[in-house]
Amino acid sequence: MIEVDHVGAWREVIDQMDQIYPRGLSASVDHPKPVSNEYFVRDTTGKVIKAYSTRRSLEELNVAFAQTPLSIQTYDDTVGVSFFRVCNERGGFASVSFGGSWEKEGLSYGVINMEGELIIPIEYELVYITKSGFHLKKENKWAMMDAQQQWLCPLSFDRINVYPLRDGADDEINYFLLNSKYYGFYIASIGNYIEVDAYDRITADHSDKGYLIVHKSQKAGLIKLNGEEVLPFIYDQMKFVNNEKCNSPHCVQVMKDQVVELIGLQ
Repeated sequence: MIEVDHVGAWREVIDQMDQIYPRGLSASVDHPKPVSNEYFVRDTTGKVIKAYSTRRSLEELNVAFAQTPLSIQTYDDTVGVSFFRVCNERGGFASVSFGGSWEKEGLSYGVINMEGELIIPIEYELVYITKSGFHLKKENKWAMMDAQQQWLCPLSFDRINVYPLRDGADDEINYFLLNSKYYGFYIASIGNYIEVDAYDRITADHSDKGYLIVHKSQKAGLIKLNGEEVLPFIYDQMKFVNNEKCNSPHCVQVMKDQVVELIGLQ
C-alpha cells in the first residue's frame, strides 16, 4: 500500500505559511484542506492493481511506478505530487473516496485495509476512523461500526462525538446525539453499545473510577460504564471528591435541595 500524502503535505505548507499570516488567522482560510489522500495497491511484481481517491488511471500509475522497487519506502515527486509514504492510517485502515470532483462535491467514501481490500463500501457521505471503530454518515444521519465492521446502531443520529476516555488511557468514548440529546455511548474496552434515554449530558472525567456522571431534566445521576444506574437522577449537583472523606474506594459529593451529602462507592 502506498499513500500520496496530500493532507500531510498541506499541513506542512500551512504550518510554514502560518508563520507570516496575521495573528489570529490561518493560511487554511485561503488554502482549504485537500479532500483525500490517494492510495495505490501493488502486487508482488510492483504492478499497481488497485487505486482509490485518485484521478489517475491504472495505466498512468504503472508508468509512474515502473522503475520503483517494492522495497523503496519513500518517493520524491514521482507523479507530480508532494511526496509518498507507506500508508499507516489509524488502526490499519484508511478512508477512501470515489466520484464527484477533486473538490468535495459529489464524493462518496468507504474504508480499505492496508492490503487495499475494500471493507466498507464506498457509499457514505463521510467516514471518520477512530480508535474504536468507524463513524459513517449517509442521508445526513450518522451511525457507527466497531473495529470488526459490525454495526453498533442504525443510521439515525445527528452526530457522534468522540473523546479520550481518561488521561493516559488508550481508549475513547463515543457519544450518540439526536436533537442535542444523548441517546447512547460506546466504549471499545467495554464492548457494548449502551442505549440511554435522552440524557442532557454525560461526563467521563472520572471514568477511570468506573463511573460516568450523567444529567437528565436538569438533575444529576451516576451510572457505571456498562450503563447500570448507581445513583438516581435526583441531585442538583454531583462531583467526585477525595475518597478519604468517605472511607471508601470512591467518594461522591452530592447536593439536593441545598443539602450536601457524601456517598461512598466501591
